[in-house]
Amino acid sequence: MILVTAEDEALVGGMVNTGAVFRRGESVERPAPRNAPALHGCLLVLKEHGFDGAPVPVGLTADGREQLTFVPGDVALPPFPDWAMTSSALESVGGLLRRLHDTSAAVAVDLRAEWPRAVLSGTSP
Repeated sequence: MILVTAEDEALVGGMVNTGAVFRRGESVERPAPRNAPALHGCLLVLKEHGFDGAPVPVGLTADGREQLTFVPGDVALPPFPDWAMTSSALESVGGLLRRLHDTSAAVAVDLRAEWPRAVLSGTSP
């Protein structure tokens, strides 16, 4: 059961956890994926290596939710808004992806952790 208060802000725009993601001050709470502990470890290493384009884990709740820091920005979903279809948006996403790839080289992947098969094989889900 999700406890929602008047101060909580429902975050819309995602395609997976619709109606279950809430901003609470500077943190976001959402259903935790099965691989949350391993994912949190990776996110912490990214932060330690200076990557600021991903949330930082805050913790896991007893009721199966995860807490992450809030990353401000806009989510572009179909039908894509005009701003998302510009050269500057493409350059921005490309730069973020390049920084993520460069920083990810420092992350040791625990192959014993529960990862989706697509992550380990490098294919799409």
